[in-house]
Amino acid sequence: MSILSRIQLSLLSSILCLTLLNAQNQIQVEAEIGTLSGVMLSKAKPGYSGEGYVSGFDGITDYLEVGFDVKLADLYKIEMVYFTTSSSNNHCRLQIDDQLYGEVRLSRSDTFIVANAGTYQFTTGIHTLRLLFGNASVEPDFFRLTPVSGTDWDRT
Repeated sequence: MSILSRIQLSLLSSILCLTLLNAQNQIQVEAEIGTLSGVMLSKAKPGYSGEGYVSGFDGITDYLEVGFDVKLADLYKIEMVYFTTSSSNNHCRLQIDDQLYGEVRLSRSDTFIVANAGTYQFTTGIHTLRLLFGNASVEPDFFRLTPVSGTDWDRT
């Protein structure tokens, strides 16, 4: 085996190990298990995971809050799987550990889709995500947090 082939094989092994590590440390939190205020558990739309999804985001005080345990301190990509029939260019707001993090841009869809909510440096321990009404109804299914240190990731 040539030196170049060994280097390529070593690089491929490193990428595979990193991918497995990320998959093992990925956190998925079902929206419906959180604290619901002004919103409700729904099951009418097909394709959700877990026991259902959350619907009823239509008022300024509506929110859902989920807690989760981070076992590995790292920079995490935050994604939200959701459904909305509202027109494009809408958003909801996201808080992390009681601090406003920013807005999550929503795209209209007839199925559950993934929104990139950004990245955040989490420490080990218990944390919270709170989704707040923005300017359109959103029906979140779950949040997925994936460690991104040492990988290529989208900073938007």
